[in-house]
Amino acid sequence: MKRVTLFFITAALLFAALALPGLAASGALVTDEAGLLTEDELRGLNEQAQAVSDQCGCDVAILIVQSMGGQTRENFTEDAYVRYGIAEDGVLLMVSIEARDYYTLAHGEGDAIFSDYEKGQLEDAFVPALSQGNYAEAFSDFISAAKDILASPEESAPVSPTVESNGRSMSFRGGWLFVLLFSVGPALIFCGVQLSKMKSAKPARNASNYIPEGGLRITHREDLYLYRTVTRRRIQQTNASNSSRSGGSSGRSGGSSGGGFTGRGGKF
Repeated sequence: MKRVTLFFITAALLFAALALPGLAASGALVTDEAGLLTEDELRGLNEQAQAVSDQCGCDVAILIVQSMGGQTRENFTEDAYVRYGIAEDGVLLMVSIEARDYYTLAHGEGDAIFSDYEKGQLEDAFVPALSQGNYAEAFSDFISAAKDILASPEESAPVSPTVESNGRSMSFRGGWLFVLLFSVGPALIFCGVQLSKMKSAKPARNASNYIPEGGLRITHREDLYLYRTVTRRRIQQTNASNSSRSGGSSGRSGGSSGGGFTGRGGKF
């Protein structure tokens, strides 16, 4: 009897341990821990996020929390990315109501799927509504913008502006050439005409015209030193001053969840 009871307890614990990661990985893509959204809004956003994720092969997720518990928004979002089982290729928007912080975190093969420019596009899409307190609208705009970037990655990078002329596209470089020809050209012509009129000066054979009558009289004399010599002597360092300081690093550690993340955030 004891063996049977022990077997069932062990089986239950094992099932729970295996089920929890599965629940995180297959759970909702939009999680509202702050209770901002209604049930209908949350259901609609999850359906929208799931449809975009399935279509683009990249998880588009949102996490709304009341507080980050003293963590930085970067570390908190990285930990949440792993904790909620978001796919290897994905993007997560974290919003903290208490701190009025948001952070967009991306993860993907090689460089992150979303570049810094594309994260800026996401911010332009959802931050205005988020700042006004239109939360459901803001999160829907975030998902829509992510879909547009994922569906058309070649259109999301900045391109050189063009000028339309007679129905044809003219490159911005051609526009600069046009400006130079019609601005610098007339200026060069004008300067040439004025230069041709300057015929009063003639080369002199000697310096007699520059010497006053009665000869040259020197009234002031001064020595000018054009160069100077600087001698430098090295000061020997003590052992205490030679010791290097340690600590601090300019690189990112990648948080407790490891590397491979790129993020961008701010206040709303």
